[in-house]
Amino acid sequence: MQKDKRNWSAEQKLQAIMPIIRGEVGLTEQARRLKVAESQLYRWRDQANGALMEAFRSNGPSGHERELEEKVAELERLCGKQAVQIELLKKHACYSEGRSADAVDRVAECSN
Repeated sequence: MQKDKRNWSAEQKLQAIMPIIRGEVGLTEQARRLKVAESQLYRWRDQANGALMEAFRSNGPSGHERELEEKVAELERLCGKQAVQIELLKKHACYSEGRSADAVDRVAECSN
């Protein structure tokens, strides 16, 4: 006879092991209450402990944070490049209009 297999969400697993972690109930008793094998609770507890240890070990940004930082850096480079291009276009417009070198240096005055 095969037992019904239940799918437990991450939140349900956490709720199942938290009383054990807090010392409110023993693992054997919790397994009996939830009608799961003790080995299953051991596995969930060990997974949670491993995830906690990894969270404390990683001093740097997560993978997602690194991706976002790289994207920000890329966008900042693009903005800088475009700012230089705009300044060059303004200077070119000043020269094309026959303005003096002083006027070119005062690019703000060149904006129409």
